[in-house]
Amino acid sequence: GVEIDPRVALVAEALHGHQHQIHNQAFEEFSVANLDTGDDRGFDVVISNAPFGARTGGVTAVHKPHQGSADRYFIDTALDHAKEHGFVAMIVHTSVMQNQGPAGADFRRRILERADLVHAVRLPNTAFKHAGTEVTSDILFLRKRPKDVARTIEAGGEQTARSLSAHD
Repeated sequence: GVEIDPRVALVAEALHGHQHQIHNQAFEEFSVANLDTGDDRGFDVVISNAPFGARTGGVTAVHKPHQGSADRYFIDTALDHAKEHGFVAMIVHTSVMQNQGPAGADFRRRILERADLVHAVRLPNTAFKHAGTEVTSDILFLRKRPKDVARTIEAGGEQTARSLSAHD
């Protein structure tokens, strides 16, 4: 597990430390340290919520500057960490999968080249009211495609992407 909040990491360690390793660090730092080593074992399931506020440290901008937002970085990098046929469940701001011009279409195409959108749920703006915020969120459920399928879809270009509804 990877958890940035030290208190939550301690709870996770107490609950799951006997079976799993818990890393108390930012997801970005964990990703740079593990993906750059060539460790491609991957996870069966990646469950996360992308940060809704600004992130400090600039790792996202250095590691994947083309993503442009923490939401996009988290989804893309979660897929990097998932095994083929593995699942990613991610809470994100609703704007992530909405039309945001060419950059949004390119991002959605990249994600749908790499993963099937299994399900999406729109949460009401009161879902996180207990945390002092009223923001509408989506939960995305993705299944990572095998690399050869992802390459075939990518090679198919815009027409293939359109047939998968990955393009505006």
